Amino acid sequence: MSLKAFHYLFIALSIACAMMFGVWGLRNGEPVNVWMGVASLVAGVALIGYAVVFIRKMRSMEGRS
Repeated sequence: MSLKAFHYLFIALSIACAMMFGVWGLRNGEPVNVWMGVASLVAGVALIGYAVVFIRKMRSMEGRS
């Protein structure tokens, strides 16, 4: 597995974990867990943005060998 493929996989797993933890925190109902859930969902959205930027950068670098 190449480093690029590993990075794609790691970002995808990080997004999934952040989103699942966020949903769990919101469903739990305790105030601290709700705040952690919201923070985790925000982190998940930020990771999605990072993934988009990373994919665009990798595509632009493919032509330069």
